[in-house]
Amino acid sequence: MNKIDNICRMIDAREAIDMLQEECAELIKAASKTKRVLNSDPSVNPRETRLNLIEEIGDVENMLTIVMHKLLNPEEQWAVCSGEADKIQRYYDRLVERSRLHA
Repeated sequence: MNKIDNICRMIDAREAIDMLQEECAELIKAASKTKRVLNSDPSVNPRETRLNLIEEIGDVENMLTIVMHKLLNPEEQWAVCSGEADKIQRYYDRLVERSRLHA
């Protein structure tokens, strides 16, 4: 038995979703601070902001893994993972199209 399985036995679905929501909110906050760094806001520490962004991305990834195992069956988990490449391709295609329109 792995740690993810153990965690999924220790929490219910509502708690998993609550934790995912909380981690997503913290990632949104970290992303907002990162935008301030990118806009050269002197009130934000770039190193701290970067480290916080890294931590929050990791927290969200972990909670996504737990939620997928807790709430989705194997076929649905596969659908999530296999859809990633398609979504990246669609995003890439939109960016290519946008660059053509602005050229």
